[in-house]
Amino acid sequence: MNEKLLEIKNLTIRYHNQKTAVEDVSFNVPQQSIVAIVGESGSGKSTLIRSIIGLMTSGGTIESGEIWFQEKNLVTYSNQEMHEIRGNKISMIFQDGGSYLDSKKKIGYQFVETIRSHLKISKIAAREKAIEMLKQLCLCDAERVMNAYPFMLSGGMCQRVAIAMGMTMNPQLLLADEPTSALDVTIQAQVVRQMAELRNDYGTTILLVTHNMGVAAYLADYVVVMKAGQLVEWGACDQIIDHPQDPYTRQLLSAVPELKVGCVG
Repeated sequence: MNEKLLEIKNLTIRYHNQKTAVEDVSFNVPQQSIVAIVGESGSGKSTLIRSIIGLMTSGGTIESGEIWFQEKNLVTYSNQEMHEIRGNKISMIFQDGGSYLDSKKKIGYQFVETIRSHLKISKIAAREKAIEMLKQLCLCDAERVMNAYPFMLSGGMCQRVAIAMGMTMNPQLLLADEPTSALDVTIQAQVVRQMAELRNDYGTTILLVTHNMGVAAYLADYVVVMKAGQLVEWGACDQIIDHPQDPYTRQLLSAVPELKVGCVG
């Protein structure tokens, strides 16, 4: 196993209504690996991944536990310290990333401003960097995309723009919260392949939330299984897929009878 980049230790997260969203969860994410968190809706997957970057929905609070990234506990970070690592060291792609784009502003304007908020470079240099990243995400007509408003692009194109924006700073850790669930099957396959290429080409470590066991089996090196806020099983992808230990994991797998893809490892 590679040296770990991220370690979640005994993490418990509650909301103001005292509902426990994540309870005493522990696992680690090795460098340059892809780790998938799977489970049904309401299992705490999105809350967990958002807590890493300090972007939990209103009312969510880390009650106990630690989140270690590069030997530093992010739970102790101030808002300013978290702002400094977002984008530069840790980026996040949200479900339906296109919805996080401003419909009133062109893609190019938003992309350039995002880059310049992290790097002290000119608008021209930032634009060139944005265009190059769009091309790497198979958006070959990058100039047209830069000059378009989000509503002028398909859902798949908007999601690839969101991935490009998340990857521009070459973050060490990419968090992806259901990045393919809002896309049709063809575009899902393209996005999944592109995420695999990001790891292979850039050595990016990816922590992916998905309810799709097929995506996890194809993409992940390791799988974390969550149910009702608790971790029920985690380990190497082939171990979880081929030899699941927990009945809940077997239940998730039985719901995907066509699962024949094998792990990328």
